[in-house]
Amino acid sequence: MQRTARNPSPPRALTALAAALPITLALALAGCDATPSGPPPRASADVKTGESAGEPPAIADANNLPSVGGDQWALDDGEAGDAAGGTLDEVPIETSSEGAWVIRRGQGRTRLLGIGVAEGGGSGGLGLRGTGRGGGGTGVGSIGYGSGPGAMSEEAADGAPPTRSRPKAKRTADAAKAPSLDALLDPASAATPSPSPSPSPSQSPLKAGATDDNADFKGFLEYLEQTRARVDLRDVFQDVDVRQRRFIAVTDRAGAPLPGARVAVVDPQTGRAGWMATTYGDGVAPFYPAIGFPEHSQRPSATYHVEVDYGGVRRRVEWSTAEERVTVTLDTTRNMAAPLTLEVLFLIDTTGSMGDEIAQIKATLLSVSQRVQGLQQRPELRYAAVLFRDLGDAYVTKVHPFTDDIQAFDAALQQIEAGGGGDYPESVNQGLDQAVSRMQWSKGTAKLVFLVGDAPPHMDYQGDVRYVDSALKAVATGIKIHSIAASGLEPQGSPSFRQVAQLTRGKFIFIEYGGDIQKSAASHGVGGSVQSNNLDDIVFEQIKGEIDVWSRRG
Repeated sequence: MQRTARNPSPPRALTALAAALPITLALALAGCDATPSGPPPRASADVKTGESAGEPPAIADANNLPSVGGDQWALDDGEAGDAAGGTLDEVPIETSSEGAWVIRRGQGRTRLLGIGVAEGGGSGGLGLRGTGRGGGGTGVGSIGYGSGPGAMSEEAADGAPPTRSRPKAKRTADAAKAPSLDALLDPASAATPSPSPSPSPSQSPLKAGATDDNADFKGFLEYLEQTRARVDLRDVFQDVDVRQRRFIAVTDRAGAPLPGARVAVVDPQTGRAGWMATTYGDGVAPFYPAIGFPEHSQRPSATYHVEVDYGGVRRRVEWSTAEERVTVTLDTTRNMAAPLTLEVLFLIDTTGSMGDEIAQIKATLLSVSQRVQGLQQRPELRYAAVLFRDLGDAYVTKVHPFTDDIQAFDAALQQIEAGGGGDYPESVNQGLDQAVSRMQWSKGTAKLVFLVGDAPPHMDYQGDVRYVDSALKAVATGIKIHSIAASGLEPQGSPSFRQVAQLTRGKFIFIEYGGDIQKSAASHGVGGSVQSNNLDDIVFEQIKGEIDVWSRRG
């Protein structure tokens, strides 16, 4: 991540305060600087764009291939599991348990003192083992002190990344919680941060908008081009080429869709399986040739072998991607008598600025659960949660496993508190990796993730799993991810949240705060059709829609 270090003179009040600190802390401050790193590599993008912006029409069923490679199937190789990793950005990650929760911490990066200096002469923030926000200044260090207005801070402590302050509306609550000067100079006297407010029946639901970037695919491609052109977004954007989007449909002998079918796409020349997928509820899986086979990205079309498996019934066909869709029919019949299981995971940014949204998610859970139980196609419902913050916070990730005990899960969720943070990006990547690759997802179930956050991912951490890589694993497993953007995400976090949703055929949902849904949409780069409703209703509609499509017979 390329950064420009700034060294403005600190405001007089902060200078005097720093002078009163112990010599050791002053020395720690003197040694602070930001470590630059380059932008992520880009995949080749010189590919012709397909003409279809929406769901392409089906084509005739492909022919069976002879037994290419004998009895060897790429589907038998399975997916190589990645080690969880003992470090993140050279910081050891420690794992512990707290009741049902599994907690991963990265506390090796000590931030003793941080001073954020606002531009234009305003005062900044100072942090002692915590975060201090003051207008535009943010001091990273568990106790923070901020004062005065300002625009942006690029100062940090102990080599931590420069910090960008949140929008003013998001900082107000943080400023109200700033400790007194006595508490600042005596950390032992600081009060414990208060938990996020508990939801009440009278709490007004949040307004939100939703868009489907796969339905308006042309508009999404234009948004990606605009994102590539913005220098300020290159360090928080993972550039991959999705312009050759294709679809693989799997049906039974009666033509009914087969959700949960495993798919592998193989290069017949090398035998390499570059793409793995699991069909979603409509029996369709996406395929992106330029991602799975970047060596073919210069070709407008290429021929692949497509392997499909559904409950042990298999078929291998040949497919040229000059056609936008292939339908593979298996000699089997879907068992509609089996009960439907729906697994829903909430993936939530729990840093300090997310207090209001966390309170609303707590209320949303019970509301949605009650409505789902009232549906005619009443599924077996299982919930899980992955919370994430960042290195140096109380945890990087905090995981609650899947459970069908909704009341117990709700009780665990009510204990969630907002806290920590400091710099603008958070460990979104770690949260996604835990949600997609480290959870015990069941086979043959409808799988949904709701990602809720107000900050972009850290793209500068060594040894991290980047968000597109997790999204591709979600496609391989049949997990659909709906992204929910809170205030402060735009514009730097919008690309990653929209990409994750689009790749996994989910929706991009944004909370609306100002009363103008189109203005809020535009702040995230959304220019197409937008659905407006309460957040509770939108979340319920995504869950109900998944139940409906999995229950459909044809």
